[in-house]
Amino acid sequence: MSDRCCLKKPGLGTLFAVATVFGVALSFAAPPQPPEIDTLRRVLRAKDLDELLGFAPAFAARPAPEIDALKLDIQGKEPDEVRALIVRRLGQPVREVGSGFRIEQWDVDGGVLTFHELVGPWFDRDGVRTRLIRTNNPAAIALLGDYEVSAMPDEPGGTGYGLGDLSLSTGSRYTFTLGDKSLESASGQRGNFFILHPNGFTEIKYAGPVTADTRLEDLSDGTVVAIVTFVARDRQSRQVYRALSYRTSMNLQLEGENLPPFRVAKSWVNFWR
Repeated sequence: MSDRCCLKKPGLGTLFAVATVFGVALSFAAPPQPPEIDTLRRVLRAKDLDELLGFAPAFAARPAPEIDALKLDIQGKEPDEVRALIVRRLGQPVREVGSGFRIEQWDVDGGVLTFHELVGPWFDRDGVRTRLIRTNNPAAIALLGDYEVSAMPDEPGGTGYGLGDLSLSTGSRYTFTLGDKSLESASGQRGNFFILHPNGFTEIKYAGPVTADTRLEDLSDGTVVAIVTFVARDRQSRQVYRALSYRTSMNLQLEGENLPPFRVAKSWVNFWR
């Protein structure tokens, strides 16, 4: 944490908090206050107490002026426009870390700005990842689509492998397609529900207070979005999963009692809007 962000005068933080709660306007005489005090005054005027409490850790960690300004200017722009704006302000990237996709990085504001042409830009600092594009991923839209089904390693540190794709479609149906390269590997997955029952029906029940219109961006990592029940086409077998959302990685995972163990996950839908 930067020393500049620490308030040196004893009791000042308490005074600001009390004044905020009671709506008292504060004014200070000379000597001039450091810039951090002016910034804090603006924050106190703009935020109510609950918002301030949630904002305080990020504020205390250090401001990020370049990133804050960039975040305001890139909303609603196409990927090429966003990259051009970043280069215009920060110069050419210092690193290219992509394989198959354009993934470029800049060192700025004490952290790392990453531009990914598919999933958008984000900023990493002090172990916190902040996505810079405001997106809209309603639960109902994000839950549908293609999930990757992967076998888990037999032991810690082992290697898993892809089994195939699980598609949830409108009309409350699902289809599992075994990958061509997974036919031999799947021998250890004979009890896999989706291999045994590749087609069937789905029942989705949202986990309150989540609804079909809830933005996944507003949920914390690991929030249960819905209970998804897969019913085999013959309606004799079923498997129940919890759909968990992770906004840090912008993906959904279906978790249940998978024996043998396997993973079911998919990305959200909207990364640039």
